[in-house]
Amino acid sequence: MGLLSRFEALRNSVAHSRDLLPFEEELLSGIAGEFRNRVTIYMSSQDPTGDYFARIDSVTDSLGNCIDSFPPDPMEHGVSLRTGAVLHPGDTITFRSAVPTPQGRDLTWWVLPTRDTDNPRYTGRDLDIVWRVSSADVAARRDVHLYMKSSGPYHRVNTGTDGFDYCATFIYTVLPGEDSAPATS
Repeated sequence: MGLLSRFEALRNSVAHSRDLLPFEEELLSGIAGEFRNRVTIYMSSQDPTGDYFARIDSVTDSLGNCIDSFPPDPMEHGVSLRTGAVLHPGDTITFRSAVPTPQGRDLTWWVLPTRDTDNPRYTGRDLDIVWRVSSADVAARRDVHLYMKSSGPYHRVNTGTDGFDYCATFIYTVLPGEDSAPATS
C-alpha cells in the first residue's frame, strides 16, 4: 500500500499537471515494475507451466496498440489484436516487449513476415523490434507475428525443429502509397 500511496502522490493528475522530473519517472517505473513482478508471481501460480516456459506480459507497437493479456492456459500460445491501423510501404513500426523470464533464461525473438532470407533473431528480455513495411506487405489483412522463445531446452509449443513459447500477432491493413494509386477514368 505504501508504493500505491507514493505512486498516487506523484501522479495526482488534478493537482500535478506538470511533467514528471527524471527521477520521478524512474521511481514510477520502478513501482510499476514491482507490481508487474508481483502479478507475474501470482500468474505463475495460476499457470503451472509458467516455471518452465517464458510468458509475454505485454507487447506494444509504436502506434499505441497493446496486447497485455496473454492466457495462462498452457494450450494457448498466442494472442491476436486487430489494430485497425492502415500502413503504407516505407512506414516503420517498433514493437516493445515486457517479459518475465523463468529461471533467468535468455530470450530470442523473431518477426514474421520477413523478407530477409536469414530471418533475423533478437536477444533480450525487454527490447524493441523494428518492422519496416514494404510493398510486399500490401494486403487488406497483414498479420505480423512476434515469436518468443527462451534459451531453455523445452518450449510451450514444440514444432519439431524449432519451438517457441509465445506469439503476439498484430493485424494491420497495408495499402500502396499515393504514388502507386490506380488510375481513374
